[in-house]
Amino acid sequence: MLKTVMFVTLAAITGPVSCAVVTTPRQVVNTTVGGNVTLPCAYHMPTSVNKLIIQWTFYSAKTKNVNSIYVSTEGRPYTSAPYKGRIEVANSTGTASITITGMQPWETGVYTCEVFEATSNLGPPFEKSISVNVLAPPSRPLCSFSRNDEKVELGHVVMLSCLSEIGLPSPTYHWTMLSGDTVKPVKETYSPQTGLLIIGNLTKLEEGYYQCMASNSLGNSTCHIDLTVKHSEAGVVIGALIAAIVAAALIAVVVWFLATKEKKKRKQEKAKEMQVMNQKQPLTAEYAAVPNQERVPIPEVPQSKESTETHEYVTPEEVDVARNEALEAGGQQTA
Repeated sequence: MLKTVMFVTLAAITGPVSCAVVTTPRQVVNTTVGGNVTLPCAYHMPTSVNKLIIQWTFYSAKTKNVNSIYVSTEGRPYTSAPYKGRIEVANSTGTASITITGMQPWETGVYTCEVFEATSNLGPPFEKSISVNVLAPPSRPLCSFSRNDEKVELGHVVMLSCLSEIGLPSPTYHWTMLSGDTVKPVKETYSPQTGLLIIGNLTKLEEGYYQCMASNSLGNSTCHIDLTVKHSEAGVVIGALIAAIVAAALIAVVVWFLATKEKKKRKQEKAKEMQVMNQKQPLTAEYAAVPNQERVPIPEVPQSKESTETHEYVTPEEVDVARNEALEAGGQQTA
């Protein structure tokens, strides 16, 4: 679009144009990142020219857009912003070659040389194109799920993608699975050209870390992705609650078991002690015979007439004294 506008504008300003014979000895040019590339272009005008216009355009292989990068009108050059200070022009008649320095990967595409004479009406300008490849090793690829909203669940289809933004020749992709320090090839189907890995039925065996390597003739680079089933927060809370209940029940069972065991042990020890005591011989005691003493009747103390009549109270001491006197009197009679 910009090329057409540029040409129409120049034609309107300078009048009718005539074509020139343009040749490019090379149709493909390769360079590396940061390198320089020379784009050869020679022209021959059928007649002498008074006003000559030279233009270079660039078709980006990435954006699919066409932009004018250099224009020279009667020796007055114009360079577009991305190329300022980077384009060197060959100053010789019949040559429209340019050299671009510091090439970058996104400058891969088609460069076209156009030469116009602004004083003739011989038709549109003649042009020649050169394909330029900026060779580069693969940039670090991006490992991701093919859909941003994809949920990793057991039994579901999971698609993993791997893509390097930069890399020429176009990189190929190789998927592997990491298990500790061991690298294992994946059993699932994947495309080396696109880097798409498809797991048809996710199981516990497919869970883990996956590695994708992007490589070409200039180098390689890798990325990793964790393919693990994600549990919801509610599930995590419920799981933690169940685990706490199970742990509490287990502790209660252990405490009950230990208490029962200790109680049983004490009962067994007590029963054993009782059995030992019952098995011992009973102890025998010898008693000395106590000689029989003749029972001596204690005479009753006659109540005095005065006490009977007056109902006078007799103290226990007076009873003891009377009893002792009676015992002594009885002893004397026996003797």
